[in-house]
Amino acid sequence: MIDLEGVVLAKLLSESPDIEQYAKIKVAFFSEMYKPIYRIIAKTYRHTSEMPTFDTLDVLVKDAELQNSLAALRSMELPEVDIDLAIEGLVDKYTQTEALYSIDGFLDKITMLDTTEIREGLAMLALDLDSKIHTSETVVYADQIHLFKTAEENDAIRVPTGISNEFDAKAGGFYEGDLILLGGERGSGKSILCANLVAAQYESGKTAVYYTIEMTKEETMGRIICILARVSHDHYRLGQLTETESVDLAKARAAMFLGATEHFEEFRASKEKDLVLFEDALLDNYELHPTNQIIIVDDRDLSITSVDLTLQKFSLQYPDTLSMCVIDYLNQITVEGNVDQYDWKEQIYVSKQLKNLARKYEIPIISPFQIDKDGQARFSKGILDACDVAMNLKAEEHIALDIVKARSFNDDYTFVQPMDWECLRINPVTLIQQEETEEEDANSPLARARTKKADDL
Repeated sequence: MIDLEGVVLAKLLSESPDIEQYAKIKVAFFSEMYKPIYRIIAKTYRHTSEMPTFDTLDVLVKDAELQNSLAALRSMELPEVDIDLAIEGLVDKYTQTEALYSIDGFLDKITMLDTTEIREGLAMLALDLDSKIHTSETVVYADQIHLFKTAEENDAIRVPTGISNEFDAKAGGFYEGDLILLGGERGSGKSILCANLVAAQYESGKTAVYYTIEMTKEETMGRIICILARVSHDHYRLGQLTETESVDLAKARAAMFLGATEHFEEFRASKEKDLVLFEDALLDNYELHPTNQIIIVDDRDLSITSVDLTLQKFSLQYPDTLSMCVIDYLNQITVEGNVDQYDWKEQIYVSKQLKNLARKYEIPIISPFQIDKDGQARFSKGILDACDVAMNLKAEEHIALDIVKARSFNDDYTFVQPMDWECLRINPVTLIQQEETEEEDANSPLARARTKKADDL
């Protein structure tokens, strides 16, 4: 049987030690016999900024026991195996051991847990295991960093919002790994903006995930379909659709499925325009588009662990098209089965974890949060520390997006987007922003946003 721990360390201390291999391992992967050797490698690297070799450690190490361990390691007969493969085997072995230990402990108490606690417990096992095998020793030199990108590479990490042409032009849209927080009072259009973001991703051929906590999956998808079809949401909600609106909704619904054009044409030619029968046949006989989808996660007890697990699934299922995650909303996300909207410590934790997930899955995560009448985050300003972009929303005739934080561009902007309140659709053509004049309405969203900026300064 190959001594993977010894093989990895011996190869690491060869004449051409590689920093990339060192970054893939951590002290927890090694038994007590090999931990001292790993620690002296790490200590030497921290002091010299260079990976040590056996010859280097022969000079530096004074402890007799450690010297003997290094000599034994150096004399080890190494198999013909690539170091990357050896490291992979080492991590697998550690993962198997930790998984069995964790599962054994979980099984000891499973008979005392209810369904929710079992689900949360299993999710926590996966997250705990992930944190144990994650290597945080990310060490890179300047010659390993690519600072300059081609136009194609820049476009690949940008995610246009689709709801504000001016924001997309000035800020570049959202970016992979960004956390975007949307502040607003009740009724300020936070959920409507979220629905528009998801609809815009779908229309661009991408796949977006909408986590809904307060609204049902039907309510959420109902808003989105009305946005896509440009149909009155009130007419849809009250069951008072006109014939034209029924056709428009059927067309938008059929477009989500492969090969459903003929089915839609039959509906359009029919006299009764029965949407229920149309949708039943659609669901029974057609498959969703495999890469261009709207995914709704309806979870009243949404937690960070469940977001992590589902995003892991979706990232594997849609590796090339998953472009955005929307969580409606931050103040309702639970922490280890509990939710306290008034606990600022929990809200800060949730915000930080959402940022970690955005980086982990390389997608922008957008989540609304509550603000007070002065435009400040309720309960704690600390929730904004982890985000890359924060904007406050104000909804009246139009929707004003006031940028209050931006890491990578000037945050002294307010974008006012025309709003069709009948179908809930945001027009991406930003209203022209001019210098304030005497004729400008002092109560307009743009004027109030300018006044707020001046007061803040």
